[in-house]
Amino acid sequence: MQTIVNQNLNNAQLEILKMFSKPMPKTELIELKKTLVNFLTKRIDSEVDDIVQNKKLTSAKLEIVLNSHIKRSK
Repeated sequence: MQTIVNQNLNNAQLEILKMFSKPMPKTELIELKKTLVNFLTKRIDSEVDDIVQNKKLTSAKLEIVLNSHIKRSK
């Protein structure tokens, strides 16, 4: 079973599973989820900022991309 799990999960996921292998109250689970969402949000914001800076994207260019994506998805 360990081999199957290792093939499907990355190191971060395995570490989280080890850390939280014991049952926890629902309130703690909700707090953990919020913490993970905040962590991932900060990473995504940072990545987007890097892309915008490296590609020299302006608000106008981003608006064009957004609008073209919305039109294609309809």
